[in-house]
Amino acid sequence: MALLAGTMPAKAGFLQDKGTTQVIQSTGISSFSRAFDGKGRLKRASAFSKTALDIFISHGLSETISLIGEVSSSRMIPRLVTATDVDSGTMWSAMGGIRARLWHNGASIVSVQALAGGGRDAGRAGMMGDVRLLLGHGFDLAGYRGFADLQAGYRQTAPGSRPELRLDASFGLRLHTDVQIIGQILTAHGFSHAGQPQSLRIKTALSLVWEVSKAWSVQIGAFTTPFGFNTGQESGATLAVWRRF
Repeated sequence: MALLAGTMPAKAGFLQDKGTTQVIQSTGISSFSRAFDGKGRLKRASAFSKTALDIFISHGLSETISLIGEVSSSRMIPRLVTATDVDSGTMWSAMGGIRARLWHNGASIVSVQALAGGGRDAGRAGMMGDVRLLLGHGFDLAGYRGFADLQAGYRQTAPGSRPELRLDASFGLRLHTDVQIIGQILTAHGFSHAGQPQSLRIKTALSLVWEVSKAWSVQIGAFTTPFGFNTGQESGATLAVWRRF
């Protein structure tokens, strides 16, 4: 669910219907000029702008297995260049794998996902991997149809970057036949690695999804980083297009 550039789709615990495919392309623009230090205190930092593109593909191979593809690319550029500012260049990743259902009872589902591929982060290019446990639950709230999901996982990043523990939560509510609101909390805890200190990044996001037709949906959202340590206070907006066939 490309709710945000660099995030996984909402309703992540659920699988794609057998024989159907969903493609979500998300574009994001963000920036930061302050950063959280090692104790979580905000300090001034070099100002950077970031552009990102994410593509998420899900295909229902069977009732219990979906094929998953995930491609991401982003670039950070100094907004005000000083003697110490550097262009971080383009960061990218491309991974593929499966999501398999472990258990479900109609309204709730437990699934597991494993992806492998390659990419380039702050370090050199190399192999990457991501494994997750996903919990999803559908419900009715005051007459509105909704869902909640929770993801817990581990991501092995490209060489030179911190491996991360991920914990993400999403909540969605259909306000109208064709309109859905989705909120997210996305966390990443980076381990100390190659001289880099451990880090924590917590993002919050809110978006609206308009189902234009059975085949197309459009999503617009905004996000910010209210807390973390050894990470920038990033805020921005995203636009996504969903295609189902």
